[in-house]
Amino acid sequence: MDHNVTPQEYLAALIEIYRGYMVDIPKVDDKLQLDLLKDVLSSAIRFAESERAVQTISEELFNCAQGKCNFAQQIEAAKVQSPEVLTAKMTAAAYIMKLHNSAN
Repeated sequence: MDHNVTPQEYLAALIEIYRGYMVDIPKVDDKLQLDLLKDVLSSAIRFAESERAVQTISEELFNCAQGKCNFAQQIEAAKVQSPEVLTAKMTAAAYIMKLHNSAN
């Protein structure tokens, strides 16, 4: 079955990537993907504990604001980012998922 995923499914896939699992790139509308990634990254700043993690996430958010972020980029970033950055992003994705579930 070929369908676009829901925001919750997309966020769940991101969480799995941040946990270190390989996930196929979900098919999602480009604008929705960009909006979700911006939401996750902007929220992740709040969950980061060190200045270094905040800086890393801020740089990603800046690139995302320029339209230079997508799921494939998150897969590559997850391979080299620190556990602190990944934990902040995973926590943020779960938080955004909870907000989406509450809205429905």
